[in-house]
Amino acid sequence: MTLRRVPPLLAALLLVGSFALTGTASAAADDPGPGRAEITCDASTGKISTRLTGTWVPGFAYQAEFRLLTGSFVRTDGSLGWVPQFPAVTGTGTGASNGALNIDGYTRDWNASDYLFYTETVQVIVRNSAGAQVSERKATCNRDARTTYTLTCDPATHTISATVSATRYRSNSRVYVEYNRITTYQYTPDSTRWTSWPSSQKPDISHSALTDADGNWSDLGYSYTFKSEPYYYEQTVEVIVKLSDGTIVGRGSDHCVYADGT
Repeated sequence: MTLRRVPPLLAALLLVGSFALTGTASAAADDPGPGRAEITCDASTGKISTRLTGTWVPGFAYQAEFRLLTGSFVRTDGSLGWVPQFPAVTGTGTGASNGALNIDGYTRDWNASDYLFYTETVQVIVRNSAGAQVSERKATCNRDARTTYTLTCDPATHTISATVSATRYRSNSRVYVEYNRITTYQYTPDSTRWTSWPSSQKPDISHSALTDADGNWSDLGYSYTFKSEPYYYEQTVEVIVKLSDGTIVGRGSDHCVYADGT
């Protein structure tokens, strides 16, 4: 798990949240930093679009190659598969005086209503004007119309718990559920505030679950109790649901704040 110091955050107390992705979804780079890749799966426009944004070196010329890294889907008829590869798209741009950069990547047609689940990850290779690689960024978008991801921060019981519930999966089958947590915490008002990022080597927690005859299943990812009250504590859980062959058939996240002394 990677630790990063972060400045104090301003956040209101949020007790319970749940997130089922059914429409537009976008995500920034999986490597935290000022320059990032973005991908949007927009149900309203029927488009998937990608871009490179954020703060880079002012006056520096960049070339960005956008490539489908991976993607999978479950259609409304229950069939599933991998998103087929297609040619990479390259764009160029120069950092503005304040470092701002925006390079558009590929845009494709996409009919969200065809899918119970859809995920796509774009890989962006960033090069300088001489063609040497200077950075790599990734971003993922999801649509999940059958799975609900819930993270509960409950100061009354001193607990944080993560659960998943789902419908319309294949009946009497097994799924594998991976949980990754991003946590920002500060123990006392005068202590350092840290963010811990999940390891890239393996998930924080992994379980398997069996679907019932109707294709329903649920899983308690984790639940833990605080022995002492922190000054600040927030958490995001990212969940991936897979089949035995590694095909991703569910993906989502949720966020809550347990304590906010700011």
